[in-house]
Amino acid sequence: EGAEPALPLGINLLNAFTSDSQDAVGNALGLQRFRLTTTSLIPDTEGDRLNFGVGANLGITQNLSVSLIQVLNQAQPFAFNARYRIDDHWGVQGSTNFGNNSRLFLEYRLNFR
Repeated sequence: EGAEPALPLGINLLNAFTSDSQDAVGNALGLQRFRLTTTSLIPDTEGDRLNFGVGANLGITQNLSVSLIQVLNQAQPFAFNARYRIDDHWGVQGSTNFGNNSRLFLEYRLNFR
């Protein structure tokens, strides 16, 4: 209820058409990758609505990336995420809103081929 699935779909299509421009911005800033994206978040405990947000993803090096996400349809602070890939299988990911919500994950990736 209240969720509009066309919003992230439309913005993702727009991103597909502007990826060359985003690559140019990333190259000008000296980044490995730069993307403006949308995200849908799991409903919070205050309601059953799907939350929509926009974010900027920055690939700083081959192994380090950061993102900043802002939820649009709720009053929430920015969320900052960082991911460091140790090798092909191991990584560390953390996120915080610089308030009461911070997380740290140790990841293991296994690919089946």
